[in-house]
Amino acid sequence: MKKNSKEKTARIYSSALYDVAVASSKLDAIKKDAEFLSELCQQNKDLVKKSSSPLLSDEQQKEVWQQVAVKAKLDAETLKCLDILVDNNRIDVLAEVMTDFIHLYYVGKNIAEVSVETVKPLTTTQDKKLREVLTKKFDKDVVIKYVENPDLLGGLRIMSGSKMFDGSLSYKLNCLENIMKGN
Repeated sequence: MKKNSKEKTARIYSSALYDVAVASSKLDAIKKDAEFLSELCQQNKDLVKKSSSPLLSDEQQKEVWQQVAVKAKLDAETLKCLDILVDNNRIDVLAEVMTDFIHLYYVGKNIAEVSVETVKPLTTTQDKKLREVLTKKFDKDVVIKYVENPDLLGGLRIMSGSKMFDGSLSYKLNCLENIMKGN
C-alpha cells in the first residue's frame, strides 16, 4: 500500500476513534491507549505483521489484540477500534491510526506538537526554559519530542508543522561556508 494511501486510511479510522472518544467522554483514556499502542508498534514491529497474517482467522487475530487489551487494560472503545481494523483487514495501519489519533487529540486540546533535535539531552533547567519560550512563541501549551542528533554539533533544531528554526552549529557553519564560497 502506498504511503499516501496508508495515511488516508489511517486518518479515516483515527477520526472515527476520535469522534467516539469525544462522544463517550473518554478522550484522555483513549489517548493513553493510543500512546501505548503506538509505542508497542514501534518496539515490536513483528506483532502487527504476524497478527495480520492471512494464516490467522479474524477470530485468532482478534484474540491476539484482546490479550494485548486485557494486559494493558485498554478502554473498551479502543478494543472495538482494534476489532474493526481486524474485520476490515486494516490492522497493518494500527501504528498510523494511533499516531494520527494523538495528533487529533493535541489539535483538539490546542496543544502544539514540537520536535526538538539536540546533540545531547537537555538539563531539567534547559528543558523548563525551552518549554516556557515555546509556550510563549506558539501562544499555547506544547508537547515536545526530543531527538538526539550528534550531526548538529551544537545548538537546537526546532520543528512544528511546517515551521522550522535551525539554530544548530552545523547549519551556521554551512551558511558561513556558502558565504565564503560566494553562494
